[in-house]
Amino acid sequence: MRKISKKLFFLLLVLFSVSSFAEKGPKPDFQSWLDLMGKGKLTDRLHLFLQFNPRFSQNLSRFGFHLMRGSLDYDLPKNFQIGGGYTWAQNHLKPKTSDDEQRLHQEVTHHGKWGNVSVTNRARMEERFFEGRSASHMVGRLRYLSRVQVPLDYMENVSAVAWDEVWFNVNSVAQGSQAGFDMNWAFMGVNLKVNKAIQMEMGYMLAYVHHKKKRDNLNHVMVLAMSFNF
Repeated sequence: MRKISKKLFFLLLVLFSVSSFAEKGPKPDFQSWLDLMGKGKLTDRLHLFLQFNPRFSQNLSRFGFHLMRGSLDYDLPKNFQIGGGYTWAQNHLKPKTSDDEQRLHQEVTHHGKWGNVSVTNRARMEERFFEGRSASHMVGRLRYLSRVQVPLDYMENVSAVAWDEVWFNVNSVAQGSQAGFDMNWAFMGVNLKVNKAIQMEMGYMLAYVHHKKKRDNLNHVMVLAMSFNF
């Protein structure tokens, strides 16, 4: 009887430990994102970039976030590019409520090739301003992206794509973002070149979002991106 009691106690202890870990671990969510991008050539070196990105979250049950971004990018020698622009974002935290954000960004990008593999690296600095908060609540954020694209020999105009982007807050604000690691996005999918003007990209993204005072988020995201050249 004592042996049975000990085994039962041990089993309950294991179940309690697993349950506690699940509660304290990252909170999962299944999401779907649509990314629409337009790229236009203004001069031989100057380009216009436009983006609209709506996102459905909370297990696809509601419209959770969207942003609109515009930027100007300038080509430099040796496959480097510099750019800067403006983003307006709206986070729908609860039904019929939203948290508006405006961002400025500056970035430098390098496009390279290793054989038939296209490699892109980008560093972006953002200055984030939130509605209802003073300029002293501005949050600086650094993002670094690495991307590879490999054409598939057995499928014409189709490439395998993988990229990873890590985000860091550079300062802390009261009742807001804290300095340090913010999130990481990792993507795998395929790119389809429809014609000279249109490309489509589809795949899965794992987005880990860190929080200082509450559970982290682990978002499983199905992504459909479309790019138009004009």
